[in-house]
Amino acid sequence: MTTTADATITSAPTEDYTQYPEYKASRLVWSIFPPILIFFGTIGNMMSIVVLNRKPMRESTVSIYLTALSVMDMLVLYTGLMRQWLRVVIELDVRVISEMSCKIHIWLVYFTLDMSVWLLVSVTIERCVSVMFPYTVKQYYTRCTALVNIAVIAVLLLALNSHYLYGLGDVQTTTDGERTIERCVSLWNGYEQFEFQVWPWIDLCVFSLIPLIVLIIANISIIQKILTRRRNARRINPVVSTITSEQKRYQDKKTSSMTIMLLVLNLVFFVCTTPISVYLIGEPYWLDDLTPRQEAVLSLVWAIANMLQYTNNSINFLLYCISGSRFRNTLKDLFQRRNRVRPSNSMTMLRNSQREAGASGNGGGGNMCNGGNENGTSPNTLHV
Repeated sequence: MTTTADATITSAPTEDYTQYPEYKASRLVWSIFPPILIFFGTIGNMMSIVVLNRKPMRESTVSIYLTALSVMDMLVLYTGLMRQWLRVVIELDVRVISEMSCKIHIWLVYFTLDMSVWLLVSVTIERCVSVMFPYTVKQYYTRCTALVNIAVIAVLLLALNSHYLYGLGDVQTTTDGERTIERCVSLWNGYEQFEFQVWPWIDLCVFSLIPLIVLIIANISIIQKILTRRRNARRINPVVSTITSEQKRYQDKKTSSMTIMLLVLNLVFFVCTTPISVYLIGEPYWLDDLTPRQEAVLSLVWAIANMLQYTNNSINFLLYCISGSRFRNTLKDLFQRRNRVRPSNSMTMLRNSQREAGASGNGGGGNMCNGGNENGTSPNTLHV
């Protein structure tokens, strides 16, 4: 019995879960990684918007979806990740500033996260249709159609997540004459049950399961169609096959580049978003009868799951560069063109000086002998 009592006394200081190394590690994760992801995510998404709207890229409707995706990814970083970082660094939570900030912030966070996912689904479906029906796709998938699709998806997702606008708020309670206010909590018991037991499953389906199923089916269809075309091309007469391959080589190259890029995006999406979806499903069941050590471990798991999710919104530019040859070429052309523009002024000055020197040197009767024309100008100045 003495040993048990001594053990209890010894473990007393660790009854506070914040004293465990797992909790301290979670604080480090929240302090270090968010500013890095926000910084590189902002630069990367802005670069993506610039490159996607260059002439070689903006001809495709895919650029519209990916541009919208870059905008949504930045909103995710600044509404979701920024809030978490400020909570740890300066202990400021925008959700407790006012009841309205609570409602709107949560509504926007869930909307931007869902919108980012469904933009990826939309662009993958569009690519699947273009591969399956290459000759009729332009009749149905135009830039106007893409904009309408994005608007419809946005309205539906805003409506789906609108329950936060009327289900959350500030609750005042009075105990022994003392009034307390709970910020950003469920306004009634029925909604609390919905939020913690029903909504996580809906959110899992909308944010992860349904998009994943659609993405898998679409990508398998794309790969199967491309392989079938290549097999059929080999069976054709070699002469006809050569002519056909020459005519379709450029189109197949563009399709393959976009397909690879979307496959990589889909894979990274699955890896980065599955952990937090699983966590949110299990959270209501894991929070019962937790020991302080288990609570500290869960805080670390929550931090890592969030970092993975926000990484998905920060690295799309890098994925485009790695997997998309058209994107890389457009990016290279962007920088090379800037490098070509810079020396243009000096070249113009050099050519002007040559013109002046040629004109002054050919002022006498020897202008024709020096290769000049009747006006005494050097042949080199004719192309300036």
